[in-house]
Amino acid sequence: MVAAVGFESNPSQTLTLQVNSSKDGLGAVLLQNNKPIEFASRALTKPEQNWVQIEKETLAVVYGLERFNQYTYGRNVVVLNDQSPLEFILKKPLSQAPKRLQALIMRLHKYDTTFQYVPGRSLVLADTLSRAFPTQRNSQEYCVHAMNSGAIPDIPDQRLQEIRHATKTNEEARQLLQTIWNGWPPQRDQLPLRVRPVVEALLRLIALWWEDKQPL
Repeated sequence: MVAAVGFESNPSQTLTLQVNSSKDGLGAVLLQNNKPIEFASRALTKPEQNWVQIEKETLAVVYGLERFNQYTYGRNVVVLNDQSPLEFILKKPLSQAPKRLQALIMRLHKYDTTFQYVPGRSLVLADTLSRAFPTQRNSQEYCVHAMNSGAIPDIPDQRLQEIRHATKTNEEARQLLQTIWNGWPPQRDQLPLRVRPVVEALLRLIALWWEDKQPL
């Protein structure tokens, strides 16, 4: 679930992101000058419900930043959360973090964030959203994950090699890269069969993003 508010963001002023994870859901609200810009919430999947709480809270940070990517990317965002250990975990070398947290932390590295602990009673909006989530996943939950490996110097070499090997051996990724290097064909039906679903998903993402930007 995503809801936009009439308040317009000022690019020259600080953004604040409240995030919270309940037992079964995630909640996030983007604010500026204590005024909400957008709200978002979603249910945790069955596997995510079994994660320990610190993993759920890290996922809530990732969810908020990525869901409001059009606002949060390329500028500093103050992240408010009621889990004080989270600040220290996010500052640890990547190689020292548990594997599940490694994947989440890598997704955070493209953002410029300042973590700030606040008591749970101060996260009223995010806490409420994390408990009032839609029961069905929305089509707008599509998300493209990007990672700049050069910006994360402590990724273990073995892990980087695994990422490179998986990219080279994945047939869809290989054909997509080949299409990008060789140039896009003039007609969509001239794309390789394995590439078409990826391109369709990207086009749907662009269409959804454009719809979100249109005034109500």
